[in-house]
Amino acid sequence: MGGVGGTGGSGGAKGSAGTSGTGGASGTGGSAAVVASYAGGFVGSNVGTIRYASSTNAVTGTAGAGGAGGTGVAAQTNLAGLAGGSGGAAGILYIGGVAGNNTLAIVDSYHTTGAITGTAGAGGAAGAGGAGGAWSGGTQGAAGTAIVGGIVYA
Repeated sequence: MGGVGGTGGSGGAKGSAGTSGTGGASGTGGSAAVVASYAGGFVGSNVGTIRYASSTNAVTGTAGAGGAGGTGVAAQTNLAGLAGGSGGAAGILYIGGVAGNNTLAIVDSYHTTGAITGTAGAGGAAGAGGAGGAWSGGTQGAAGTAIVGGIVYA
């Protein structure tokens, strides 16, 4: 699973005649720790030829989840809250009865009996927007963007 994005730093408070500083942007959640996973009844990933292989295994796999976006920064007085960070991307799962991935040929090989089940990883959740500063027009920052789940190729 990807890491959670960091929350940006708060802006500096204004002096007697100045303006408060705007806070820093919050981070995007990390991508899935493993970008792509491979699962197969005989081999997960192969760079050669698979010949005369058979599989009766049940094959299951789950793609990695993306990390959540960081929470938006709460604003100083008279400023709007900052937007939350976007979620991180989920991983991709390649799954098959004989091989999840193969770069050459699969010859006279087959899969029977066992089920092949792949589950997409969840995309990272959006970070919540930061609270508005203490004033009548203080507004909450917008939430970040949630990211769609991973892809399963079966």
